[in-house]
Amino acid sequence: MKFSVIIIAHKRTEFLNYAIESITMQNGAYPLEVIIVRNSNIDLGVVSENNHNIKIIDLVSIRETLAGKLIEGIKLSHGEYLMFLEDDDLFQPNKILQIERILLYHPFLDYIHNSQYFFNVNGEMRDYYSQIKKDLVLPGSNKQAKMPILKNLGFNLSSVTVSKKFSLVIAREIPPNLNFSVDLFIFLLAFSIPDVNLLFTRDKLTKFRIHESSHITTVNFRNFVNAEAKISLNYFDELGIIRKRFEGFSEISNLIDDLRNYWEVLELIFGNKNIESGKKISMLILYTRNFYANKTKFITFILYLSFLVCQPLSSYLFYAYRILRTSF
Repeated sequence: MKFSVIIIAHKRTEFLNYAIESITMQNGAYPLEVIIVRNSNIDLGVVSENNHNIKIIDLVSIRETLAGKLIEGIKLSHGEYLMFLEDDDLFQPNKILQIERILLYHPFLDYIHNSQYFFNVNGEMRDYYSQIKKDLVLPGSNKQAKMPILKNLGFNLSSVTVSKKFSLVIAREIPPNLNFSVDLFIFLLAFSIPDVNLLFTRDKLTKFRIHESSHITTVNFRNFVNAEAKISLNYFDELGIIRKRFEGFSEISNLIDDLRNYWEVLELIFGNKNIESGKKISMLILYTRNFYANKTKFITFILYLSFLVCQPLSSYLFYAYRILRTSF
């Protein structure tokens, strides 16, 4: 069997059948293995359709974290290549066909990240931010030189395909308590291993759902503030865990430090933390240094300046920024 698709279902029921259907309705007749790892017992009506090319493995897990459920799915898989899909996202109908074509041209790949669309409740689609302009292949021997480009990309677990060999490394190495930064960890792990080959494709093969329960896209300001206060703290802590794992990799450490600074500023904005004047000045000096070097540094610098001027203003500024990035 060439492909296994691991669907990670969160504690909700409204999206899962749509995610499964986006796999069962793929162009072409592929022998597929679909592994569903979820916390809730719900009726999976679409699974019962008579599709002899698809094998369904349905696991009700006690694992709470995304990483924990991912590890379980990987250990159950039998495909040569594994694709991941969170339950609120969808595959484009040509995703598996296009990934297979990519692998025909680049059979040595261990990690593929495709581009994606946003889509809303009306089915309208728009380009996802942080897309690449052309396909980017990173062979094991030439990855370090490309890190400046990669610092401006966004990662999405539902856009990731990995080889079985590399998936076993993921299952062994990923901290099981990660919940928000799993996609980033998988990329960094691939980047850090010399013989792992990567490809980023501009093909938009995943649909990223805009919905009210997502912290990225909620339109209710109070819900947005509450979600960001919680998530910024969790992200900051998880990035600390990841940084320890990649100690000694200077390029990775620099990337993680940039991201930790970004989430630390969001924690200040949304968590209503009080900091001393001396700390404010030292943080300003830190965030001013090379603030133009990449997108993350620049956004961190602007947000911190707005925080110093007026904390409530900075929360509205970031809220407006998110709405603009995800609006149709």
